Order: sequence, then structure tokens, then C-alpha cells
Amino acid sequence: MPPNSVTFLQDLVQSWTAPVWFSRGIAEPPANVNDSGSAGFVCTGSHRFMVTAHHVLEEFRVAKRLHPETVLAVNIGDAYTVAIDEPQVIAESRALDFATIEFPHLDHNRGRTNKDYFQLECGPVRRAQVGEPVTIVGFPGRGRHAFETFGLFEPQAIGMLVTGVSDRQVTLADERGTQRVERNGRQVDEGIEVGGFSGSPAFGMTLAGELYLMGVVSYGSARLGCIGMPGQLFLGSAEYLLSDGTLDVLRMPFGAN
Repeated sequence: MPPNSVTFLQDLVQSWTAPVWFSRGIAEPPANVNDSGSAGFVCTGSHRFMVTAHHVLEEFRVAKRLHPETVLAVNIGDAYTVAIDEPQVIAESRALDFATIEFPHLDHNRGRTNKDYFQLECGPVRRAQVGEPVTIVGFPGRGRHAFETFGLFEPQAIGMLVTGVSDRQVTLADERGTQRVERNGRQVDEGIEVGGFSGSPAFGMTLAGELYLMGVVSYGSARLGCIGMPGQLFLGSAEYLLSDGTLDVLRMPFGAN
């Protein structure tokens, strides 16, 4: 794929992805944010929802129990964040590490957002295939910058190949330590820390060149892209996702939990 095509693809995936974090109210100082993740936006027909890792949702619930004023903050544009007090969960699976949450907010804020929904053509989503290329854009914690009146999340793109597929997970393994990471057109020899990528949607490309939602980042190596150091990412598979945001529990050999 020509370099300009790669950049276009990464920009497209970034438009479907956003940083999320837990805040004690929308006015909490940005410097107080010490943990964050990522999420993706999906639509089909009249349905609008957000996908993320189940453990991100669980961490929000823990924070909410400790501090009832906590909201789920989703940044959808420059200096514009949506604060969700009680996320309306559509479906969740601890076994997949996958969750969907109602999110019509992009349609309600077209003049204030640079994000968009990925159009889910049908459900359930196809199963990933070994060898398919995958594009992920996430918001690592090391790229989080706090200023007095606003915060900034620096996006980071990852491109890898599928090396393994199971009923629950998709594996992306840099088995030879040849994975390279670039930032602003320059190779980053020390790689990137993947903290903050949790919940990032991963988009696969078929042999026909069609993009599809493959899954969300679940966990992986602490760092990717270090010269000579193998690393890997594991995705919670999206193959059971239906067009209304629910999960096809009857097809899950391990059940919803």
C-alpha cells in the first residue's frame, strides 16, 4: 500500500476512535487524569453505539462506586468532551473483553466533533483470518498532556498482521521483533507503551480491500516496536457483534460471561 494510502487509512481509523477516561465531573482539572483508555464509534441503521474493552467498563464501575460523581468522559473533538453519568450498556462479555454502549452523541454534536461512526454493514461480523492486515489507532498514556485549562491526547497508529484466531481472541504477534513504530513520519526506535490502547477498535482488511471491525484491544506486551524485541497484542473478537449492538450469545461456545 503506498505511503499516502497508509496515512489516509490511519486518519480514517482515527476518526472512528477516541480517548476515554474517568473524571469526577466535566470540570475536573486535566492534570488529575491519571488513567485512560480508548473506544470506537459504530452505527448501523438507527443504532449508534460505542465499542470498548469490557475491563474498561468494569474499571469505570469501580471508580463510580468509590466516587459516585464520576463520569465516563469521551473526547469527540478539540476541547470538547461528552460526560456520561450512567452509560447505557447494550451488551457486555467478560470472556471476550468486549462491551457496547449507546452513543448517539456524534449526531447531536456535528458542529463540534471531528469524529464519525464506522458503518457496520451487517451482523454478525466476519471472523478474522490469519495473515490479514490490521490498523489500530489508540491514545497511549504517554501521549496524554495536561495543561492548566485543557488536556491533549496524542494518537498513535499501529499496523500489524493477524497471527492467530480463536473463539475469543485475535492475536497480533510481532514474532521476530521487526515491528516498527513511527511518529510524525519518524521511526521511534524505543517503540511505544501500549497503556491507554485498551478498548481501541481494530480494523481488518479483507483480500478484496474491504475494512471491517475485527475487535477491540484487550491486552498485550507492555511495549511494542522496540528493535529486536518481540511483542504482541490480543483483541477481544468482534465476530459475535450484531447490527443492533448486542452480541450473538447463542453462537458463543463459552457463553456471555
